[in-house]
Amino acid sequence: MPAFHQFLFSSAEPAAGPTPRVSLGLPVYNGERYLAEALDAILAQTFTDFEVIIVDNASTDATPAIAARYVAADSRVRYHRNETNIGAAPNFNRAFALSRGAYFKWCAHDDRIAPEYLARCLAVLEAEPDVVLCCSRVAILNEVGRVIGAYLVQLPELADPQPHCRFGAFITRSPACFQVFGLFRRDVLAATPLIGSFLGSDKALIAEICLRGRVHEIPEPLFFSRQHARRSVKLARPRLIGWFDTSRRGQRVLPHWQLLRAYAAAVARVSLPPDERRRCQRQLLRWVVVNRHWARLLFDPVAAVAPGVWDALWRLDQRLFRPRGYSPRYFRYDEPDSPSP
Repeated sequence: MPAFHQFLFSSAEPAAGPTPRVSLGLPVYNGERYLAEALDAILAQTFTDFEVIIVDNASTDATPAIAARYVAADSRVRYHRNETNIGAAPNFNRAFALSRGAYFKWCAHDDRIAPEYLARCLAVLEAEPDVVLCCSRVAILNEVGRVIGAYLVQLPELADPQPHCRFGAFITRSPACFQVFGLFRRDVLAATPLIGSFLGSDKALIAEICLRGRVHEIPEPLFFSRQHARRSVKLARPRLIGWFDTSRRGQRVLPHWQLLRAYAAAVARVSLPPDERRRCQRQLLRWVVVNRHWARLLFDPVAAVAPGVWDALWRLDQRLFRPRGYSPRYFRYDEPDSPSP
């Protein structure tokens, strides 16, 4: 078998050498445009005791060739290719399953991190044992990698010592879920269901993380999220379900009911004092009321029984019932020619 084809279908599982302190899982599908830039940012970290696991979801573009270059150039980079596209959620979870470090971070192929990202996050986690996830403020990139703005939402309650304060603040006031790309304690993350195969499963995961410990946000923007036309959030809801998990393509789902059930399951699963559990359950009732989630729960069955008009109903849902948190006032956009970081 030619060397490149041996690489193409190789597995990242039989890793050799000492266990790294940090693992970075990079799930990717057809990421040729931005993958090298993401890997360059990772390999430029000031903290160096890490491994990178690229988990290729059966890409059909130049992703394998780009990965091959980095595997050959740096022994910290490993590569695993799925024989078929299994969907984003299972691929994210496979990246975690292939990792070995005591700390773990998911990386997106189209985002970047600052050189000091790992060092800053790791310093917090090692100094504060009750912090289970460390992330940073978020800057927004355009397609060519220039900073065009920032995500403005701050939730200091996520560092509160009381689980119900962290949980309630996250589920009711966090419009986005950038925390999923922070640095986790591996053992805490392993105790969760990871990324579920349903819409909003990243929010369900971070909500459970908030129940399990404090979340620290570094006040500087060390994470750069890229906006571009091929982002998954641009997909209509029926296609987005198949993107999450290819085995669920075409299924009718009730996404907001699924999210509510996942939140409730997390409250039931995590070991909490009885009074804290009751307070968390009251936060679930608040979630139903705030930002008109009750309307979204009512709307879900209508969308599920009318798949032919699902896309149109989704647009109506966004226009009428979009949570206040998704308002543009939660983002600041600078001039398009803002300097690159």
